[in-house]
Amino acid sequence: YFFTADEEKVLHAQMEEEIVNELEKKITQYLVKISQRSLSKKQSNQASIYLQIANDVERIGDHGDNIIELTQYAHAHGLPFSDEAREEIRTMFDLTLKSCELVFTALENLDPEMAKQVIENEEVIDKMEGEFRKSHLKRLNTGECGGSSGVIFLDIIGNLERISDHCFNIAQAIKEDAYY
Repeated sequence: YFFTADEEKVLHAQMEEEIVNELEKKITQYLVKISQRSLSKKQSNQASIYLQIANDVERIGDHGDNIIELTQYAHAHGLPFSDEAREEIRTMFDLTLKSCELVFTALENLDPEMAKQVIENEEVIDKMEGEFRKSHLKRLNTGECGGSSGVIFLDIIGNLERISDHCFNIAQAIKEDAYY
C-alpha cells in the first residue's frame, strides 16, 4: 500500500487483521481450556509455546495495521519521501515479508532449518533499521527530507523491525518445539 496507494490492499489487510484477531482469541481460549486438564509436561510446554505463537502472530497483524495507518496519513497529507527513503523501506519490507513467509511455512512444517533462516534475517533487519535511521537523520540534516515525512519513515521501519522480532520469537519457538 505504501508503494501503490491501492485502497483494495488496505481493505484486504484490515479484513485479514480482524480474522487474525478473532483466531488468536479462539486459539487462546482453547489452549487455556485444555491447559486446565491433566497434560503431560510435553503437552503443557507445547500449549504454552502455541499460546505465545498465537500472540506473536496477532502482534504482527497489529504492526501491519500500524503501517497502514502511517501510510494513510502520509498519503492524505501528501508527504514526500526521497527515492533513497523509499528504497530503504522497500528493502526492509521485502526482507521482513520474506521472514514472515518463511516463519509461517516453518511453523506449518515444524522446520527448524527454515526457522534458523528467520533468526538470521532478524539480525540483518536489526542492522538495517540502525543504518536506515542514521541515513535518514543525514537526509533530515541536509533538507532532503521533511520532519513529518521523517517521523512516518522512522515509525514504518520501527514497525517492520517489530514484525521481524515477532517472526524471530516464532522461529525460536519452532526450534524449541522441534526438539520435544
